[in-house]
Amino acid sequence: MPLSRLDIEELRTAKRLLEHPGLAAKLSDYVGAPMQQGFALLPKRWHAAVNAATRKSIATALDVALLTMDHGRAQTPSNRWHKLAVGGAVINTLFIDHFQDMGKGHFIVRRLERAHGAEEVKRIYLEL
Repeated sequence: MPLSRLDIEELRTAKRLLEHPGLAAKLSDYVGAPMQQGFALLPKRWHAAVNAATRKSIATALDVALLTMDHGRAQTPSNRWHKLAVGGAVINTLFIDHFQDMGKGHFIVRRLERAHGAEEVKRIYLEL
């Protein structure tokens, strides 16, 4: 059974979602690529040391964050920490949106493949 006009539009949407990642993926690639390239240049024996230092840094940051949650302190709260939390929430939202888009695109393709066969869907997908 051939794909309907609506099926083709849904497949076009899936292709856009899957092949044109959002801001979160672009930022991740932009920031992560130089780090990965630099890491690859290090001698192999340094990898474990860098990984250990990274883990220690994350653990220290977590300890600092936990210290700010001391409810027994009678000081004025620091808005700086709240701003960091908001920034983190924005980043998390960007990544959630990205993964939801990837899932939506994937499941559109899978549904159409079940209804029309993988080869037919692939053929039309490549034509779009």
